[in-house]
Amino acid sequence: MNRSDIDHEKIVKDIERIDLQDVLIKLPIDKSIKHVLEDLLSYRFHSINLVESDILKEDLSGQRVSAEKGGFSSNSKIFLLEHKSYQELDFCNENFIICDNNNYSKDIYYNVAAGILISNVTKSNGDRFFGQTKIDELSKEHLLILIFHIQNENLLKIYKRYNIENIILSENGCSFINSIIRNANESINNNNSMNYLIINRDSVCNIIQNIISIINKSNCENINYSDLYPIINHIWDNTYFMRFGKDITNLIYKHKPKINDAIFLINNIMSVHNDDNSNNATFLLCSYLNAQNVTIDNIKSLNDIKINDDYFYLASLYPALSENLKKEAILWFRENLNALYYAALIHSNYRIPILDVATLSMLIEEPFNNVSKYKQIEETVCAVLVLIRKDTKQQELHPILDQFGTVNECFNFLINPLHFKNKQMIKPTWLCRCEDDILKELLKDEVLRNKMKTYIKEDYWGKLEYERIWKIL
Repeated sequence: MNRSDIDHEKIVKDIERIDLQDVLIKLPIDKSIKHVLEDLLSYRFHSINLVESDILKEDLSGQRVSAEKGGFSSNSKIFLLEHKSYQELDFCNENFIICDNNNYSKDIYYNVAAGILISNVTKSNGDRFFGQTKIDELSKEHLLILIFHIQNENLLKIYKRYNIENIILSENGCSFINSIIRNANESINNNNSMNYLIINRDSVCNIIQNIISIINKSNCENINYSDLYPIINHIWDNTYFMRFGKDITNLIYKHKPKINDAIFLINNIMSVHNDDNSNNATFLLCSYLNAQNVTIDNIKSLNDIKINDDYFYLASLYPALSENLKKEAILWFRENLNALYYAALIHSNYRIPILDVATLSMLIEEPFNNVSKYKQIEETVCAVLVLIRKDTKQQELHPILDQFGTVNECFNFLINPLHFKNKQMIKPTWLCRCEDDILKELLKDEVLRNKMKTYIKEDYWGKLEYERIWKIL
């Protein structure tokens, strides 16, 4: 809020003219205290803690690797690491020092957050006398760091860097998260009645994002998940899904909102839709509404949907459209889709029956054209067509696909991988489309095995398959 009676620029200039080092020299205080303040001014206080916290974090990561191999370690490293953050936090709070915007402090909190999560997921070995030293459950004291003192993008980096899949919350931790959700909803209610204003939207967004990222990985069923959605709707902005679409999609997949909140969220998505980040979440929400026999009433015609060549966006809204609009949507797809890639995926993944004999016959003449933003077009199209060919309920399309099989080897391979005779033509990208048991059998062939090894080591997309393929190899 701007006040005309205050000269903000003058205040800033006055502050900038203050020489803290000079002030410190003149202060009549004890030398030991002066040394502490000198360390603060030179960032030595923070940098020492940072170096020590980084070493402890990596030690904990090493202990986790050892535990996976059957070892265990009884020591105080996780407690020492936690102490670094509490020492930093308590010292700064008690001395009225703002340090959350200090890069040293941010890095310390990152290391502590990583250490807490690594410790929590470390395998428990040893016995009742000499067990693994670890954090068995995340409680309030741990969640304070994970929720309030780390940026969500950094929390997600920790998940990826240290392969954090499942975390365990204590009952105390679940209650703490519920209290934050409850307080946030109360603040929103006050905000709506104009008694309270949420000024720093980014900070609130970051807190809620961290909560969602934590509970998506947690085991706790006592959290009031549905109460998160009014908060999400309240803090919504047009960059939200660009930053956070995957985690909200996971939340929706696991824990559905109340009907009104689901409709509100869909309307929020529609109001700012400008890319495909939100399509999966939209489809989950609309499928949920469809299961409850609810439609989106404010979509009166297809003109109310800003498709902008994002065919999957219309497909994601399809389940919650009225029956008349669903029929219109099917006709729209048949008239406007010019690529088999889009038609096949929408037909199969979204279960919208747009591929009739006429449409498939037309699009299959140039099966891999008119698509530029996606990779592995042939493999994707053929994989979907194989599913249709094996579906006895779509027999009217089978003759067209059988004819296609006479000219396309990828389709032939995926129809029956184990009996495909022309092995020198098999590509690693074809193999990746096979189920694990079939792939395991195919990779017994030395030529195919070597092809796959090269692919997952040297190709960008192959590296994304590395973990799955290496387990099979």
